[in-house]
Amino acid sequence: MKRILLFIAGTLALASCETKQKPSDRVNPYTDTIDVEAKTIVKYQDEGNGKTLTVWLNGIPFNTVWDTGASMTLISMHELETLDKHGKIKLSDWTGLKSFSMADGSETYGPKFNIKELYIKGQDERHSIRLTDIEVTVSLNPVAPLLLGMDVIGRLGNYTDNQDKQQLEIETVQ
Repeated sequence: MKRILLFIAGTLALASCETKQKPSDRVNPYTDTIDVEAKTIVKYQDEGNGKTLTVWLNGIPFNTVWDTGASMTLISMHELETLDKHGKIKLSDWTGLKSFSMADGSETYGPKFNIKELYIKGQDERHSIRLTDIEVTVSLNPVAPLLLGMDVIGRLGNYTDNQDKQQLEIETVQ
């Protein structure tokens, strides 16, 4: 029952969102054409809990764990509240509820939202990655880490993990 109340409270909070999303405040670094054969180099930190890198969701930066063991991309209530506070998500982005399994085998559920833009900055900004229309599931745990799952990683193309340099070399898919 507590989870349902949290979901309803979150949904009501989003109902107060503006009707239009504000454009991203950052400079648009991907205006140059990306070569089909190009590789995007993305730096990460290995903090013991996996590879952590920065991604921008609808223009807001978040630290995320690159998780090849996760089938989907997961954000916490904290990230959802941050997107809401900055006017970067609205009620019409809500797409329903999703049931999913946790790493410990337990079943849970969370609201699903469409993220209009996911951006990963490359070492060379001409070779950054921008994906649109990403489905994320919101964990009702407010301190759950943001996980970049295989639903997104699979859209990026082939990649190599250069652990010595702590960087991912991602083949750009056009």
